Amino acid sequence: MNQGSTCIANAASERDMAVFAVGMIQAERKGKNFLCHTAASFVSARIGIIPKAPILPKDLGINKEKNGGLIVVGSYVPKTTKQVEELKLQCGQNLKSIEISVDKLKKGRRKSIEQQRWQMFS
Repeated sequence: MNQGSTCIANAASERDMAVFAVGMIQAERKGKNFLCHTAASFVSARIGIIPKAPILPKDLGINKEKNGGLIVVGSYVPKTTKQVEELKLQCGQNLKSIEISVDKLKKGRRKSIEQQRWQMFS
């Protein structure tokens, strides 16, 4: 790559991302410098974190007879959305779910819907 050029890596799999990361490391060893704007999967590949399967409720000792817990989702990206949807499919009957707009809470609107939702569960 020439200085000042742009590269877009369209990785279809974690393996693709790992191959790209290795190539980038090899280029850096030859004196190339890069500024990256990436997703989390690139960071994992770049530093060599081996992907793990998601943690299942049984891995945590959770079963249908037990209850309690808090899950906070702080971002809405496709992967997170799919994970939350799957959780609702598997455990929806045992979940109480609320969605709060932090932006609206920060703006301090009078008794916003978000404040009402929060008060329902606090």
